[in-house]
Amino acid sequence: MNPDEPLETAAWRLLKENKVLEHLRHVGEPKVHGSLELRTMAWPEIDIYVGVPKPTMDDVCATLAQLSKCVAMRDVHIINQVDFPKRYAAGGIMIIDVGIEWEKTEWKLDLALMPSEWMANAKSFNEQLLAVMTDERRQRIVAIKQRAVASPWYRRKNWAYIERGNYFYANDIYRAVLDGKANTYEEFCTLIRSTRNIEL
Repeated sequence: MNPDEPLETAAWRLLKENKVLEHLRHVGEPKVHGSLELRTMAWPEIDIYVGVPKPTMDDVCATLAQLSKCVAMRDVHIINQVDFPKRYAAGGIMIIDVGIEWEKTEWKLDLALMPSEWMANAKSFNEQLLAVMTDERRQRIVAIKQRAVASPWYRRKNWAYIERGNYFYANDIYRAVLDGKANTYEEFCTLIRSTRNIEL
């Protein structure tokens, strides 16, 4: 990967050159979302929804089998959220985090297998974010993400977040900026402390 190449450009090239979405279509309906769709990438990570009738471990195995055909997987972490209590995380979803190496860069594919009937709402939510996103807001979001990722309570870094129930997502950062509640990292720290009792 060329260090001067924008992350979003490299991410789309990774997906295209390795035919990742084509392989995932053998499992369900793939849809790129998150930071790549919103153009708020702060590190090499690609979020993908995959709609399936009802997420099961068979779907997880099928997904990994397809990915093994197109990328060099280095590590895999699976979080079965299908039956999780709502106080911990959104139920009904299988999360698959796949670490890969591509063009001498460590990437992560963050896949969420969800019921196909949920896909329309998921797409609609991202469209709502895109409708109010501006370049200035993108810059603020990326700046906050780059500092917040060091926190052990950030979902990206913390595999034990489900059991503890005390965590935050990139989406918390999006909402804080887009709702005008936090425009700097310091303001986000104050907000997440008062609303979630999380110390960054």
